[in-house]
Amino acid sequence: MKLAASLTIVALFSGCTTVSTGEFTTSVNTVATPSKFRTIVDGRYRKSEQAAMVDCVNDAMASPSENILLPHVRQTKRADGYRVDLVVAASQFLVAYIRDDGRFQLDTSDYSGVVKFNREETSIKACLSKHREG
Repeated sequence: MKLAASLTIVALFSGCTTVSTGEFTTSVNTVATPSKFRTIVDGRYRKSEQAAMVDCVNDAMASPSENILLPHVRQTKRADGYRVDLVVAASQFLVAYIRDDGRFQLDTSDYSGVVKFNREETSIKACLSKHREG
């Protein structure tokens, strides 16, 4: 019982900054609020390994999360490649672009620096390293 109460208190306090800034009141996404995102990883991967790169990035984002927000991953085919998003409450937190021409980019929303996806970012960097062009 003490553990459950402690987790509840931690959950409430860890989200307070994000809630108080109003960031959960509207959906933050790359279309409506592009200024909320910054690129944290970019590079080139071997085009012949695009399917494996998409799978790797998807699995990296779907791995057990270090936070309590219960994110989900969605993968979409776009006109120029694939986009894999880590989404919480209809807001994008991590957005990976795996383009058909071999370009890769990982963007993150800032959320005032409150929400961290360090494990996912590290795993995604490993994907790019594994499939890096050259």
